[in-house]
Amino acid sequence: MVSVPQPLTLSISPRPSTRMCPSHCCPLWLLLLVTVTLMPMVHPYGFRNCIEDVKAPLYFRCIQRFLQSPALAVSDLPPHAIALNLSYNKMRCLQPSAFAHLTQLHTLDLTYNLLETLSPGAFNGLGVLVVLDLSHNKLTTLAEGVFNSLGNLSSLQVQHNPLSTVSP
Repeated sequence: MVSVPQPLTLSISPRPSTRMCPSHCCPLWLLLLVTVTLMPMVHPYGFRNCIEDVKAPLYFRCIQRFLQSPALAVSDLPPHAIALNLSYNKMRCLQPSAFAHLTQLHTLDLTYNLLETLSPGAFNGLGVLVVLDLSHNKLTTLAEGVFNSLGNLSSLQVQHNPLSTVSP
């Protein structure tokens, strides 16, 4: 008896999956992972008229909001804010104690507004303020006592103002 070799049969079975999840849910998991991971970096907390700087916490920008008073910008900011930029707004006057609740403020930028008047006591409560920039406004007079409460002030910038009177 002659034996006839059997044909070689090759059985191909589906390869075991190396995926960790079904194909329909992976994009969702990836999206969730990216969102949760990157959320703190791309989503600054927005206050009513200001945005907290993502890279510098407690630094607030309220730029070009057409604000006529700082009260509209600072009322909902935390009292431990360190820097505040109110440039490119429409403010004409700073009332007494305009920034009083921001007792930890080190830098205040009021450039490119329409400031004509700084009321005496406008900066009350800002005893730790180091930098104040009032450049590019319409200030003609710096009244006596307007900077009295700024004992730590080391930089006052008033360039590009039509100043005619500066009181001691």
